[in-house]
Amino acid sequence: MICKKRVGDLFLKSFKNDYQNEAEVQKRTAKQLAEKLSEIRSNYESVLELGCGSGILTNEISQNLNVNKLFLNDLSDVSELLKVNAEFIHGDAESIDYPENLDLIISNAVIQWFEDLKPHFEKVAESLTEGGIIAFTTFGPKNMVELRQTLNAGLNYLTKDELISQLSRKFKILYAEEFEYKSYFKTAKGVLRHVQKTGVNGITGTTLTKSKLQKFVNDYQEFEDEKGFELTYNPILVIAKKLHIKKA
Repeated sequence: MICKKRVGDLFLKSFKNDYQNEAEVQKRTAKQLAEKLSEIRSNYESVLELGCGSGILTNEISQNLNVNKLFLNDLSDVSELLKVNAEFIHGDAESIDYPENLDLIISNAVIQWFEDLKPHFEKVAESLTEGGIIAFTTFGPKNMVELRQTLNAGLNYLTKDELISQLSRKFKILYAEEFEYKSYFKTAKGVLRHVQKTGVNGITGTTLTKSKLQKFVNDYQEFEDEKGFELTYNPILVIAKKLHIKKA
């Protein structure tokens, strides 16, 4: 079970410090998602961004889309960090009430933290207008596989096909792609520092003792090559349109 309060606290701390400098993959996926979405549809009356965080995707939305009304949600209260013209909705994206008649619900590297995606996708469909769009990035099973093997910790990521299957009852898939990126660090401890600075160390749930840290460093030697110590990212990007379902 994920402690969402802990996750939120860790992310808020990282937003105020090094997140923008370290979150290269999140920047890349946000840019890819917004640019691809703009090719499909660029004008939206009402948009909700889930898990807006430090505003990486928010900035891409402003640069690539025309939005009349923007709602921003985050588990942490980030309203003071983001100087944007938007209405903030503070709270857990799985349990808050969404505004009605939205044209777009969008998120970047957020839904992998959700406990159950089926009711989430149902809720999204109910909140979207006819033909409204859901657009998101998340991560697949290869994400941070090195940490899973060395720390025995990680999230239960769905595959791209599993995500599409869950969406297919309510949505038509317009775009779905999966990628794999590798980041490299000078030391194994550098991998941990990077993970901490991007907030996702909430997956471990415990603080590493000196002996556990040394074991991690020793075990992580397996993932060193001429480029350094690798860390795998496995982003998945999905854009889907709400289906018109005829009532009986």
